[in-house]
Amino acid sequence: FSSRRRHTRLQGDWSSDVCSSDLKGVLYLFPTPIGEGQVSKVIPVFNLELIRTLKHFIAEDAKTARRFLKQCEYPVIQDADIVLLNEHTQSTNYSSFIKPLLDGINVGLMSDAGCPGVADPGAQVVKLAHQNGIKVVPLVGPSSILLTIMASGFNGRSEEHTSELQSPCNLVCRLLLE
Repeated sequence: FSSRRRHTRLQGDWSSDVCSSDLKGVLYLFPTPIGEGQVSKVIPVFNLELIRTLKHFIAEDAKTARRFLKQCEYPVIQDADIVLLNEHTQSTNYSSFIKPLLDGINVGLMSDAGCPGVADPGAQVVKLAHQNGIKVVPLVGPSSILLTIMASGFNGRSEEHTSELQSPCNLVCRLLLE
């Protein structure tokens, strides 16, 4: 990970986030709450339990990531190794984000709000992970796009919407304007 991270590591058991030496790590995509409220009401228990087992994270903003980890009742926030990936990250640094994964370490990727990789710099890390044969596991959680479609009354099956499905952006824009 890069030198831009906040890093405090205490003595502890790292076995939960390290795979056997011949395996690659797993990149977990953790959705985060879109608004304020209790994390336990919008994030599945499985995600909360899984995030507590990881030590390595990629996030847009360290403060936001630590706040989310605290809401998830992360055991010791100072043990979390958080690396920043945002609009200031140079593309030449992207490969450093997958090095721990190639070394067999599981990593969590989180967005500031919503789903990582959707209109989010995390998409580049996900792409690199796929190119390097790293397993990518998207987890269930809040998605503004899906919430918009759910609240619109659009069912996705009607023939009249076929052309709109070819361009999800057109669909979401139309739904937001209605």
